[in-house]
Amino acid sequence: MSNEEDNKAIVGRWFKEFWGENGNPDIVDELARKVAGQADRRLDRRRG
Repeated sequence: MSNEEDNKAIVGRWFKEFWGENGNPDIVDELARKVAGQADRRLDRRRG
């Protein structure tokens, strides 16, 4: 999955699962880990 696709999936889950009908605050930590993991991978590629 590309970064753009990853980001769209994360934002989609944010709106559906956090702001959605059930309002699951636990999703914040999970999505933050995914975003942090993406940042780590981008830094690794730059250091290459």
